[in-house]
This record gives sequence, structure tokens and C-alpha cells, in this order.
Amino acid sequence: MTTHHHILEPFNHTAPFWRLVEAFRGTGWTKPFLLDSARPGHLGRFSYLGPGAAHTFEARRRPDGLADVRIEAPGYGSHHEGVDPFVLLRDWRQSWSVSDTALQDRPAPFVHGAVGWITYEAGHCVETYPDTGVDDLGLPDIWFGVQDVVFIRDHESERTWLSVVGSGFDPTQAHERAQKLRDFTLGCIEAWTPGPDPDITHGSPDDDPLPAPFVTESEYCDKVRAVKDGILDGRVFECCLTHRL
Repeated sequence: MTTHHHILEPFNHTAPFWRLVEAFRGTGWTKPFLLDSARPGHLGRFSYLGPGAAHTFEARRRPDGLADVRIEAPGYGSHHEGVDPFVLLRDWRQSWSVSDTALQDRPAPFVHGAVGWITYEAGHCVETYPDTGVDDLGLPDIWFGVQDVVFIRDHESERTWLSVVGSGFDPTQAHERAQKLRDFTLGCIEAWTPGPDPDITHGSPDDDPLPAPFVTESEYCDKVRAVKDGILDGRVFECCLTHRL
């Protein structure tokens, strides 16, 4: 049975919070994340940053309504063809989930867990309807990565926390792995020399044009009318009409 050890400690930094991820470039960690909560006009209370995910879940839909799933972990990988991705996702979550009793007092709602996405196209694995989506970006329909290391920024108290979870077959091994992961994380920060902050100010409209849609106004209006007709005909209950910029 897997056990867990949680390390939670204050973390002091001088560089902007969102730049901490730069310290982990070239370290072998991939798939970092940054999540901000928001309120009208400014950030919400918490921001979260993770340098990378070691355990990942990836699913790509098939024409038969099932999916091909790839699960990766350190020293382990498995491929599952023609499965229900949501059943496998539930089982995968149970394989790494940490009980509340293993986590110390939380300074924020999120201190450990999986971060990722479930796309609209994943709905084809739930119900049958025409699949007209074009996978020109090659992104999976479902992707999640377990974040064992999370930096937490509390914008109200202006404090930052480092949360690390180690897993093992017994408490001693879990403690050792958490301590090793914590030391590696802080070592990356200490070895990092931040350069000047990038210039993110906006210039003139000519220098920094607004994002342009891939559809014209008339094409978009046609799509809106098609959605409204589908609702009136009873073929559509809800539709999120999106397009790429």
C-alpha cells in the first residue's frame, strides 16, 4: 500500500512568482503549469505554479466512441486501446490520490493533485453525435499531470508556500522521497539567476495588433443562426460556439 509524506513550508523569493518556473528549464521536468484565480479587474487571492508532472494521463478519442490511453510514471508506462477513458481516469486517480489526513494544514484550497483538461471533443466518448472536429494540433482530448511540487502564492497575505508530496511503500520511504524532492526543488531555485523581467507592455496597435479570428463576421453569424435553429428544432440543448484566434 502506498503511503505519502507532505512537506509544507514558507518560501521566500524576490523574482515575480510567475517566473519561478524558469528555474526548472533543462532539469528534465516537463509540462509545468500556472493557474491564477481572478476577480473583476485584478487577480484573485491564490495563484499556483508547478514545475512539472511525473505522472501523466493522456487519452485520444477514436471513431468508435472509445479512446486510446497512455499512462506514464517514473520507470513505468502503459498503453490501453479501445477503452472508456473516464473509467480509466477514475482508476488512475485512485492510484496516486493522497488522503486528507496525509496533508498538513492547507494555506490554500490546492496543495497537491492533478492539473489538466477535458476537451469538448471528449464528449464523443460519452454520447454519439457527428464528430466534425479537426485534430490539426495533435493535442489529446484528455490530459492530466500529477503535481507533487506546487508553489502557492497568497496575494492577500503576500506570502508564498512550497508544497511537496513524496510517495513510498512505507512512511520512511515516503519521507525520504519528499525530502529529496524538496531539496532538488530548492536547489534548482538557488542555481537560477533571473534575467531582467521581459517587456510585456503593449505598444501601439500597429506594433501589437489585436488577435484575429479564423472566421469572418458573416461566417460567425451563420454559425449563430445554425445553433439557434438547432435549439428551436429540439436538436440542441446547449452549445458553446468557439473559434480559434
